[in-house]
Amino acid sequence: MSGQTLISIAEVSRRVGLSSREVYRRMRDGEFPQARNLGPRCTRWVSAEIDAWIEALPLISGGPEAETTAAEAPPSERRPTLVR
Repeated sequence: MSGQTLISIAEVSRRVGLSSREVYRRMRDGEFPQARNLGPRCTRWVSAEIDAWIEALPLISGGPEAETTAAEAPPSERRPTLVR
């Protein structure tokens, strides 16, 4: 994990477009990367793990290729646009 950046819940929420409550719910349900505890009131996520989760989101295009995973899509289509 050397050289990786740790980010706060505020930054995670901003990046993925979900509330902190929804992030914690998905983490509890195994649908989101696990946080790291740095202290009793200090929780952080590995930035690269959040980026990988975003990259793995399915693309929505309306056609049969909508079931293509983000990793299989061309590089120009890999990052989903998140609307808040």
